[in-house]
Amino acid sequence: MKTILYIGILVLAIQSLTYGQEQTVPVKKVRISEFSLNSGSSTAPGIYMSVTDFRKLAPQSTLLDRDFTGFKTYSAMENKYQVFSAFVGLQFRDKEKKGYNRNPLLRVGISYFSGIELEKSLTKDTKTPIDTFYSTQNDLAYVDSVYHNGYDLRYTNNQIRLEGSLIFRTNQQLRWSWYAGIGITAGFSINANTIIWNSVSTYRETTYNNGDVYTSSSYKDNKNDSREEEFSNKNVVAFSGFLPLGVDFRIARKNELLKHVHLFLELRPGINSMVIPDLRTITTSTMQGGLGLKISLY
Repeated sequence: MKTILYIGILVLAIQSLTYGQEQTVPVKKVRISEFSLNSGSSTAPGIYMSVTDFRKLAPQSTLLDRDFTGFKTYSAMENKYQVFSAFVGLQFRDKEKKGYNRNPLLRVGISYFSGIELEKSLTKDTKTPIDTFYSTQNDLAYVDSVYHNGYDLRYTNNQIRLEGSLIFRTNQQLRWSWYAGIGITAGFSINANTIIWNSVSTYRETTYNNGDVYTSSSYKDNKNDSREEEFSNKNVVAFSGFLPLGVDFRIARKNELLKHVHLFLELRPGINSMVIPDLRTITTSTMQGGLGLKISLY
């Protein structure tokens, strides 16, 4: 009995010593605390592009080698593109070296931007009178042959960027939590292209004195034709600064699996710049928004 008692005391002593050593050993300086995926879109104000700009992007274009006097011009009111991101969250060791600070969290990852475009449209309609008559309602009508000439000029690229954000958040152990921070991105395009598209059509237009206008393309002089040119451009260097603002929802609080799963909604007001070697540096304000899924490890 004494032997068993001594062995028990020895085991308890070893456990106590081991526990004490574990408490005094400093934890690592940084640990991975979470993984997240985010998908959404970004919107920026429309950028004015001139024909001269597109001639710089496509100097070999034969479609742009003409005089565009008399053409009406249109530019996009906004530019919208898709964004997909993957991140890891890093926590830093506290002053006592026994645990990790909740704030700040360093979130680093990679983002893919697709559908980035700069565009311009030009159109010109040339009317030739071909007839005048009175309708059954005794309304005077004018019939014209309309020659429509349209150009669609578009510069596109997709981008890969590295990203880092410093995040400050409320307690994510609760069902709902909030966060805000500051972040930057930097990267380059994986392709950049300029597309010049020209379409020509002829149709009949009938205009009545009361203001009604009817068009028809089904007559013998109808003509439809289109041509397209595409040119490769040098890769773009791009970067941005933004403020991540988000709300986080924890799926469960007790279930051992689901309590680590979070959904989040994030908005990012910011400033974005693209250095286009064939043209110039373009800087605009942006608003990005998206939904995300996060797996918290602790």
